[in-house]
Amino acid sequence: SQIMTSNAVNSVYRGRQLIVAGDDKQMPPSSLFATSSSDGDESNPEDELDDFESLLNQANAGGLQNIRLQWHYRSRHESLITYSNQSFYDGKLVTYPSPLNFGDTLGVSFVYVPDGVYLRGGRRTNPIEAKKVVERIIHHADTNPQLTLGVVAFSLAQADEIENALEVALKNRPDLEDYFVSDRLDGFFIKNLANVQGDERDIIIFSVGYGKDEHGKLTMNFGPEVMREKGWRRLNVAFTRARCRVELVASITAADFTSETNVSVNHLRRYFDYADRGIAALAFESERSTGDAESPFEEAVIQYIRSIGYDVDSQVGQAGYRIDMAITNPDHPGSYILGIECDGAAYHSSEIARDRDRLRQEVLEGLGWTLYRIWGPTWYRSRTAAELDLKAAIELAMSRRSNTPSTIDRRDSQMSNAVENKVETVEIEMSDVPDWIEPYLNNKEALPAIQANNGVYTHSSVEDFLLATIRGEGPMDRALLQKRFAARIGQTRTKKIQDYVNDRLVSLDNKKLIQWWQPDAVGLVGQNPFRVRHPLANDPLTRRDAKSYPLTELVAAIYNIVEEVGEIESEDLLNVVSKKLLGVQRLTTEWRDRIEEAVDKIVSWGWISKSNETFVRSADYQKGSEKPWFRQK
Repeated sequence: SQIMTSNAVNSVYRGRQLIVAGDDKQMPPSSLFATSSSDGDESNPEDELDDFESLLNQANAGGLQNIRLQWHYRSRHESLITYSNQSFYDGKLVTYPSPLNFGDTLGVSFVYVPDGVYLRGGRRTNPIEAKKVVERIIHHADTNPQLTLGVVAFSLAQADEIENALEVALKNRPDLEDYFVSDRLDGFFIKNLANVQGDERDIIIFSVGYGKDEHGKLTMNFGPEVMREKGWRRLNVAFTRARCRVELVASITAADFTSETNVSVNHLRRYFDYADRGIAALAFESERSTGDAESPFEEAVIQYIRSIGYDVDSQVGQAGYRIDMAITNPDHPGSYILGIECDGAAYHSSEIARDRDRLRQEVLEGLGWTLYRIWGPTWYRSRTAAELDLKAAIELAMSRRSNTPSTIDRRDSQMSNAVENKVETVEIEMSDVPDWIEPYLNNKEALPAIQANNGVYTHSSVEDFLLATIRGEGPMDRALLQKRFAARIGQTRTKKIQDYVNDRLVSLDNKKLIQWWQPDAVGLVGQNPFRVRHPLANDPLTRRDAKSYPLTELVAAIYNIVEEVGEIESEDLLNVVSKKLLGVQRLTTEWRDRIEEAVDKIVSWGWISKSNETFVRSADYQKGSEKPWFRQK
């Protein structure tokens, strides 16, 4: 959708077959930034060049066969895609309901900044709103560090304002520096509306910026990207970037908008209203559908569930696919502990069995649903047994409602015990920390003070600090050690700080007090390089990013896991190492690459073997054998 035909034709004519994939409801090719670097709101959108026709538009106009991909995969909460589905895609996207409808990390939220002022005659920014955005950024970095985060500003000037405000705030929070690492796929970003297509993060925060000026005047101009023809495409892109949560931060509300003929501004007003009031703003159905059952079979199931004392909603969902019925969670109204599917209308509507019996269930389980399926023939032929099984499934879900959801799928009463056993053993459990893992400590209070003479730090006190830090945290990454020193003296890890620490490490190396286990992992002489440390839940300083983990530590973790279980699949190994042992909540690309690097190292040593994506003890595996020390200077 962003490729001009003139740029694609030299590739198109070389093929025997052409497949063009894209979304004509999202951003087309644009000449805006090729012709002007201005990002002010006073420009006239009519003066800008029109969007170019894309290759996708030409393919549609040329009569190529059109196949629509209807399943929406990104949003882990249905409200994130509901507005775009209804407003831009005619409600034809197949979306799935979430078992949760509340929380700080789910759904769409409106954050109103009543005292925000748009400096129309000055910087053309909204500083007060920018500070509120930074507050939300710091909040999520503190409370949801496992989730990725991005900020989308409606103007380049507002994006710069947020960056400046964040830089000031982080001077008082050096412990959060690791959260803002640069990573193209998962790292934190601040971008303007024109540059966000293709990005996706767990949480997206919008900063509108535009609002009432110093005189209380509001103009219906929200920047060239929104005001120009088909600017609604840019809004659609931005609205659909989040996997878990969207926060719309603004100094105006939907009521502040005046009547407009501009389609894009009208969409923006409606989205303001939607973020504030929820699904009621779209006026097409209630937030949580509790419609009628679609068959006498479903009605009979609902009546039985209510007769045994449980609350149940039917046809749960906002659009697209609906759960036939769901048992409400008594602890958290608005959420569900068990979804129940019947082989009724929704089941038979799927044209292929793969969608009906596998993919749909995988999607729902991925969103957190615990599912139970009731088959019509079993319900009518063995009614008593089916009712007892259903009751047992509900009671089991109630008892486990604080645990991770699993799936219960009983085709008849004779399979009950088998399914119960399957649910209990489906995942490798390491709830108790093994004895070969020790807590990762950052006892900064016990570290020696750094002395200074006439404002210059004494080399001896700095080296004592570095040695004490390495003694507690080593082997440790060089960059992490530099951060510890910078935080101790109240600064950030500048190039000057890095060079100074490196000089002191050279001095310690010459004194034979430290040694290097890989180019950037340093430890004390005689220190065990194969320590595996687990972060402390209440100490953010003990959480390290992927680059800060020495390969020796990851190698030791992999070695011990394979020793304990004997055989483990590749993906399970990655998950156990990252989540169960190292405390990483989300296996990002950076983490995956780092762990796989350690896996390749240990396989090359011959400690374990790999066969068909499964790791096993190698033939020459010897417990307690001397471990190779891969010291590199």
